[in-house]
Amino acid sequence: MVFDGPGESRILAPGAVLVAVSPDGSDVLVAGPGIASLIDVETGKTVASLDLGQPDPVTGQPIGYLAYAGSWVGDRVVAEGGPGMVVLSVTGSALRVTDAIALPRDVFPMPPHEPRLTPDGSRVVAWVPLPGPESKPRYAYLDCAISAHTCVQGPTTDVSAFYAVYNPSRPLPG
Repeated sequence: MVFDGPGESRILAPGAVLVAVSPDGSDVLVAGPGIASLIDVETGKTVASLDLGQPDPVTGQPIGYLAYAGSWVGDRVVAEGGPGMVVLSVTGSALRVTDAIALPRDVFPMPPHEPRLTPDGSRVVAWVPLPGPESKPRYAYLDCAISAHTCVQGPTTDVSAFYAVYNPSRPLPG
């Protein structure tokens, strides 16, 4: 939903989830069943679309979905999806998958949440739920190098309100 002014709202993408907002706020990337769309916020028009049935470049499996709370830096977007996280390139009216970070399901049975690109776009920080003793959930941060397709897991915690990968008042270091 977009708010154009007091009492002025419009639905931008019915039935879709907001994946990421462009750095200047003029475009949004949304995803619905089987498709991701780049939408111009001012006009509400779809600028580009991406078939989520296409294979990711790491595992060759269909991407399948992109989730909310992705990150957009420059012309690069990262979002939860596919094998773990999917990296997209947004240039003009083109939207394409450029990379992915696959996470082993035996170690990370749940996907990473709220991935955030570093300012230079080379790394991603996210948090991930982990299985814990006696079915008590545990959580950890991941620091992932996109080009190496690897992640380093931080210490685990059982704090139930474990979020805060991104805080605009304290941006990630470059």
